[in-house]
Amino acid sequence: MAEKTYIDDPEELVEFAATTNHLQLPAAASPIDPLYRSKHHALANASNQVLVTAQGEGVQIYSSTDSKCLRSWTFPPGVRFACPAKYHAKYTDEGALGDSYVYAVLDSGDGIESKECGTVVWRWTDRGIGSVGLEDKIEVKYAGPIFALEPGVTAAGHLLVVHTDGSLLLATQDLEKRHQLACPVPGKAELVWYQPIEVSQSMRSYLDSRQVTDWLDGDSSLVLVLTRVTDTEVDAAYTYYISLYAVDGADASITEVGTTHINPTHLATQPLACAFDADTGTLAVLTEAGVYANFGLVTGISA
Repeated sequence: MAEKTYIDDPEELVEFAATTNHLQLPAAASPIDPLYRSKHHALANASNQVLVTAQGEGVQIYSSTDSKCLRSWTFPPGVRFACPAKYHAKYTDEGALGDSYVYAVLDSGDGIESKECGTVVWRWTDRGIGSVGLEDKIEVKYAGPIFALEPGVTAAGHLLVVHTDGSLLLATQDLEKRHQLACPVPGKAELVWYQPIEVSQSMRSYLDSRQVTDWLDGDSSLVLVLTRVTDTEVDAAYTYYISLYAVDGADASITEVGTTHINPTHLATQPLACAFDADTGTLAVLTEAGVYANFGLVTGISA
């Protein structure tokens, strides 16, 4: 059951916030060391730095305390990014930030054909202040346009590649493909939003307790994905689906936990922004019509 309220001018509310649409992004910022990843190293500390992706300029690292640019990697003006670049922080045994990786998805640029737009991933090494250019750069082309990247989703440092069609791919830090899972929804799906989730004890209240125990005992993380499919019976309408996946670092695999469609009466227009509260199992959605709705994630029940 969805709980709803209505908000005037929803576009203005999310203008400067993370939304469900990364296409043609002018600029975006990503944390260097997201808190949900810190558990992978006992001595890791949350960073006060952010990675900034700016179209027509390149990728920079800024200090969030004094807004100073610490490092910058420039690209030719013709290079455009398909989504925000991401940073995989790597630590020494003493807990200090060591040589780390930067990942970026290219949407256009020299040598990129139209059919390859959004499929080319670059990875280079950040060696700190002494970095010069795109050191140790690796380039890989994946099948299908990419919506976003999530590095370090496991203790082994796997990279999660989220495609625009809702499919997921798990790769190594060096971009070698390990496992791919197609989108389970019927028809031609389009990804709207996703969120990586750290497994926690509180999930026992709305997910299978034994399954949560297995995830906590292993090297696992979760991903919640919202996709849409064109409604064949209603013009200019979509059917929305929510899927939960488990990423296993030990097996280097992705497993579908469950997928359900959302009743069209609860989500009749395009979502502008979404957020999932892993403690309560609540998905909050703000639509372009100004509808703010909360959905409860419970196994075995449709929205």
